[in-house]
Amino acid sequence: MREHPIKKSKSKIRSEYISALTYIIQKTVSELDESKTEVKQYVFERLRLYHTQLLMNDKTTKKDSICLLSFKKPWRSKYRFMLICDVALILLDDSLIHLAVEIMKESLSIRRNSDIERIMLLLKNQQIIDKKYLLASSLIIQYRLNKNFISKEEKRIIVTANMSTGKSTLINALIGKPVARTSQEVCTGNVCYLYNKAYEDENTHLSTKDISLRATADELSGYDWNGHISIASYFARIESDIPRLCLIDTPGVDAALYKEHSKYARNALLNDVYDAIIYVVSPTRLGTDAEKKHLQWVAQNLHTKKIIFVLNKLDCYHNYSDSVEESINGFKNDLQQIGFENPVICPISAYFSYLVKLKMTGQTLSEDEADEYALYSKKFNKPSYDLSQYYKGVQCLPTDSEEIALSKRVGLYGLERIIYGGNL
Repeated sequence: MREHPIKKSKSKIRSEYISALTYIIQKTVSELDESKTEVKQYVFERLRLYHTQLLMNDKTTKKDSICLLSFKKPWRSKYRFMLICDVALILLDDSLIHLAVEIMKESLSIRRNSDIERIMLLLKNQQIIDKKYLLASSLIIQYRLNKNFISKEEKRIIVTANMSTGKSTLINALIGKPVARTSQEVCTGNVCYLYNKAYEDENTHLSTKDISLRATADELSGYDWNGHISIASYFARIESDIPRLCLIDTPGVDAALYKEHSKYARNALLNDVYDAIIYVVSPTRLGTDAEKKHLQWVAQNLHTKKIIFVLNKLDCYHNYSDSVEESINGFKNDLQQIGFENPVICPISAYFSYLVKLKMTGQTLSEDEADEYALYSKKFNKPSYDLSQYYKGVQCLPTDSEEIALSKRVGLYGLERIIYGGNL
């Protein structure tokens, strides 16, 4: 929406545009059954997002003014093509869009209804966009991306770990931005569903008892864990193909002061629907009673062939005292003794992976992050820390950029290939 063509118009035009858009959406949603409360809530939140971003600093940007805007006159033909697209993007439901189109045909007094039908066809297929409709081309493409993305089969991966293993940092590395809470405290108090989006719009959606389509850092770090929690944001994958993915973040199972966290986590592992499990471990926790206990529970209760074991925090290793290969082999031996026949083990530094992903996507690193990036870059360029050797089919190439080469050496590239490719 940051590049929406209406943003270049005068304030009065933008206000009239939002007024017409609001009228159509409100009239359409009024036809919905009372049981569709959640659908209505999402539609009006998306409408509010338009109001905030398209009117920007206009006097009409008061939070409640969106409900007071009224449709005053037939919309000028120059912008009606964009209006159709925005209605479709807000509703995202074929039956509701059809209803809205009928309302537009009647309310906007458009003589050439064939234009509306043509726009609807362009939204639904991949045909070349006629010159006549180029003003709305970016919105048509945006709608196509959304619909194509929704049509993909969703892959669901649940993440489990004991406390302080870097589970949330790993999730942020996969997403490419700080979405999951990271802390030494007990920060995951319930199951959280993280969905990726079709494209980057710089908005993160947060749904708890309330809905925020532009969640701030404070909202993401301070929401109430009671009830259902969903977050949607664009996942910046290293390779270009964008899958449809849901990461299910569960509480740490060994939180001594919060016994219910283990209950939430294991209930999700037993009863939720998912395609694979990421089990995150830290080298410092290997062999502890808590780790053994959870590994034994997993081996006894879950489908062990669905598990990806992630050996994290290898940035903490020292050349003179630690061996990555010995740690992997020792962990593999422990897993086999517990009952995991051919465990898939992925060594990684989640924190450095997160920094690499930030750098790769052009995000600004803080001064401390920039210093750590330089330090870890030097470290993982050493042969003994090159984790790419533990991933089948992954090797650094002379043509790789700095970030791609580091993503391979730090283990992120190989892990993403396994997660998205399903090569367990």
